[in-house]
Amino acid sequence: MNIVRPLPHEVPWQLLGLAPPAGNEDITRLMRIAKSEDGILGGYLLEEPHGESGVWRILRLAVRESARRQGLGYYLVGHATGVAESRGATEIRVECQQDRPAWRLFCRYGYQPVASGKLCFFTYGE
Repeated sequence: MNIVRPLPHEVPWQLLGLAPPAGNEDITRLMRIAKSEDGILGGYLLEEPHGESGVWRILRLAVRESARRQGLGYYLVGHATGVAESRGATEIRVECQQDRPAWRLFCRYGYQPVASGKLCFFTYGE
């Protein structure tokens, strides 16, 4: 399995619950997918900070139903966190309902509840 930026024909719009953007906006710059010989297994989409805030967001993270409960979601959370951190993130935020399995997944990785339906991972500079 590889985690890569999707080619234009590989963007998993439906899996991520997104519609293709109108115009020439390239949202795949901060999108990664998990690919194997079985096809696209999952992916995520990040949003970089506006201005100098250092606060990144995980906008979407999804794993194909047939690939769930095998550690891929945890791996994707780590990958997304690492990409944001390597680009200077001081915080990485995600919105998620507390009763969803993703809430537990993010908490297991070290994200902390900061508000109702919101989690945050705080990074530490070296």
